Amino acid sequence: MLLDAGEGVAGAITRYLGPDVGAAAVAGLRAVWISHHHPDHMLGVPGLLAARPKGSPPLAVVGPGALR
Repeated sequence: MLLDAGEGVAGAITRYLGPDVGAAAVAGLRAVWISHHHPDHMLGVPGLLAARPKGSPPLAVVGPGALR
């Protein structure tokens, strides 16, 4: 599980873990928990989804309710 997904999170994971382990970590994610509706906690979700290869397990994205 990943807690919050700020912009560029997929690249940050890859830089921190290295290309092979980072790609495997992104592909193997099962859930992302978004703590609140601030861009620095959720703008990385589209990039994270794009970085996952076809055939990756489904990714649950969990977070607060809709904005009011």
